[in-house]
Amino acid sequence: MLNVSNRAITNPKITMVSGIATQIISFVASSGFSAITPIAAEPIAAWAKPAILIPLKDSAQDHQRKNAYEYAHMGAAIVIEEENLTPHVMLAEIKKVLGNPELTKKMKEAAQRFSRIDAGEVIAREILKLGTNH
Repeated sequence: MLNVSNRAITNPKITMVSGIATQIISFVASSGFSAITPIAAEPIAAWAKPAILIPLKDSAQDHQRKNAYEYAHMGAAIVIEEENLTPHVMLAEIKKVLGNPELTKKMKEAAQRFSRIDAGEVIAREILKLGTNH
């Protein structure tokens, strides 16, 4: 288990990648609901690091692109559309983040604001309140 920003990360594959992705979380990730959202068990936002997201262009109802741009709008990520992804573009975006400490700091702070590691618990409490009030 790895503890990132006082948050437990238990997925062994993610723990292995963490040794590589110390500066930028880019395990360049797809942008599915469970990858980003705070209700997911181990979302990208929980790492509180800059992200480069590559939404799958053929995702159901275009949800990956919508998720990626919502996260980027918060300031925590850069989005590279799948059809624009080349080694040159990827390297340029990584250098842009790593070469700019102020940008890196802003992206980390945005990820922290976005992440609600306790979202599942909060939702469960609200559901229980509804059940006991009716």
